[in-house]
Amino acid sequence: MHGDSLSSILSVNYCLAFKRECTGYIVLRMNSDLKQTKLTFLSASNVLIAANIGVMAFCAVKNPGMLAFPSRQTLIEMGANYGVLTFSGESWRLLSSMFLHVGVIHLIMNLWGLRCVGPTAESLFGWRMFLLIYFFSGVIGALTSIFHSPLNVSAGASGAILGVYGSLLAFMYVHREKYSRGMLKYHAAMAVGLFTAMIVFGRFESGIDNYAHFGGFIAGGIAGLILARLDVTEEFRAAYAIPIMLFMLVLWAGVIEENFKRRAFFDYAAGVKALNKNEYVKAVNSFTIFIEHDSTDPDAFKARAMAYSKTDQLDSAVKDYSKVLELSPQSVLAYNNRAWAECGLGKYDRAILDATTALKLDPKFAPMYDTRGYAYAQTGQTEKALSDFAAALQYAPSDAGCHYHRMKLYESLGKTADAGKDRQAADGYHPETWER
Repeated sequence: MHGDSLSSILSVNYCLAFKRECTGYIVLRMNSDLKQTKLTFLSASNVLIAANIGVMAFCAVKNPGMLAFPSRQTLIEMGANYGVLTFSGESWRLLSSMFLHVGVIHLIMNLWGLRCVGPTAESLFGWRMFLLIYFFSGVIGALTSIFHSPLNVSAGASGAILGVYGSLLAFMYVHREKYSRGMLKYHAAMAVGLFTAMIVFGRFESGIDNYAHFGGFIAGGIAGLILARLDVTEEFRAAYAIPIMLFMLVLWAGVIEENFKRRAFFDYAAGVKALNKNEYVKAVNSFTIFIEHDSTDPDAFKARAMAYSKTDQLDSAVKDYSKVLELSPQSVLAYNNRAWAECGLGKYDRAILDATTALKLDPKFAPMYDTRGYAYAQTGQTEKALSDFAAALQYAPSDAGCHYHRMKLYESLGKTADAGKDRQAADGYHPETWER
């Protein structure tokens, strides 16, 4: 998920300094007087800001979790950039992800940066070329993210905004004779500071996509160099800039597609689609091909384990979840799913151990209480089972699976009235054969 707050703050500081110190230096046309174009309320910058806010409002109505810390799956459903889907017929994600943000704070910081840098770039290049730089940088950034990690889920306008930033620096470099040495050094130092902060912060914080940042910034710099000639009409600049940028986009996309083939990510994508269509045997085969090329990706083992579980190959599922935990020891979901498969194999003591370990990592993970409650129920530890079911429903009151499992326990105890209360809430849950 690219677009961290620290880089946004530094971008804002840079843009404020640029506007404060360079207003009298910007050359809108090399053969005209120095002047600053007045931007209207309906400027391209303001339209982009409104569009980003509108998308967040729409997403919040669909899923209120988008306002805080949306899950990976929620972001994918809302249109985030996810390589295995983006390069499997959903190329629109390259654009939709630029308007999707990981919570309202992420949105505010990015729009603050856009508000600071946008008007200056728009007055410099014109609104058409400003939009060209913005979208070119954003798409290149998204493609660069896929090149680095096709399984990464990313969203945000940071790549596009940093691209606009890069275009301004490129313009200053081309026309450096118009600026003092001190000013050039100042802005060069700001650029170094920004990228140093991004690298360091990205190194220690998960979810920071520095590759999208780098891709967007470099793309913006290239666009700025292409558009630095301002002694021609905007139409003429568009006539030679657009073909060049389109060629670069197609070339970079081609490189990434070839990388996809070489690393068998098309097989991974086929596995994801098969899993979503409940074609589990096909999913197992596709994920197996991918794992033969890359045996270090926990997501691939996790996905294949899910497919194994659905085909009652529970021993194979347990092995894959064990591999996930080797690669990602803090994966609470992997502990839960391995415990659930162990329940299917009748290995309840091991399931209880896995569930207890997971709950130490995340004491509020409702599915884990349900899984352990089921294991306790199967081993006759009724009080512990009811306690865990109650805890699960405290954190997730609408969990139909948990209501179903507690209902079955109540029925075995002859408590038909209590079972009846859970029966309606359990409606719609489809238990595995070994749960019935």
